[in-house]
Amino acid sequence: RRIGPLVDQYPEPKVELHPKLAGRLGVCDGDRVRVSSRRGHLDLAAHVVATIRPDTVFIPYHWPGERSVNRLTLRAYDPIAGIPEFKVAAVRIERLPV
Repeated sequence: RRIGPLVDQYPEPKVELHPKLAGRLGVCDGDRVRVSSRRGHLDLAAHVVATIRPDTVFIPYHWPGERSVNRLTLRAYDPIAGIPEFKVAAVRIERLPV
């Protein structure tokens, strides 16, 4: 979970979102946002990147505890493979007041 070079490059968790989505939400690069699902929420810095799909967000998953993205994900398992759905969750993003 604590991968040195990744933590060195990104010492805090962030959420990546496409410029089109960021514009629609009124979010700029570096803004603090709340990412919420039915299971929980995380307050993160927004990182606006063109390398992600406009309908998708990405949160790195190597932080533990209160900063873990798994606070947002389902605990359901694929019935055939038995693999948890830790990489898929519907979320809402809202810009936090400064």
